[in-house]
This record gives sequence, structure tokens and C-alpha cells, in this order.
Amino acid sequence: MTPQPPSPLSNRSRRTAHTKGSIALHYNLTVPPEDREATGRALRVHPEGCPAHQSVKGAITVTWDAQVHVGDQVIKLSSEEGVE
Repeated sequence: MTPQPPSPLSNRSRRTAHTKGSIALHYNLTVPPEDREATGRALRVHPEGCPAHQSVKGAITVTWDAQVHVGDQVIKLSSEEGVE
């Protein structure tokens, strides 16, 4: 049996896996006080449920930061520091 050459898709995947880059997302949100905790949770778990994030993780570093306006407060959150 003659060996088959690698498919173009597997070659492209290999090149993509070796590409290093980054994406930095910046959020500026205004939420009512009762949604402050839910907003933090949503920001924290979004990468796990986002198909786009899942498709690039390992090849591209994705970070985020957020300024969450809650009434008169501005709360700063980031993927680097975690979310309360």
C-alpha cells in the first residue's frame, strides 16, 4: 500500500499550532447592582463556552480586562487577576 501524503488541513493545523500571538479584549460595562456577581461569573466562564476562544486556545493567548460600572462604583476585573 502506498503511503498517503498528509492532508492540507493537517498541515494547516500544524502551522497554526506553532503560531504565537495574542488577543486582548477590553470591556466597559454598566450593570445594575443586582447583576454585579453574575457579570463577574459570566466574564470568568465565557472562554470555556466560547467556540472561537476554544478554537484558538493553545495557539493564541486571549486575555481580557473589564471596567464594570455598578452605580457610582467602577470595579476593575481581568483574566490575569481572576474574578471575585
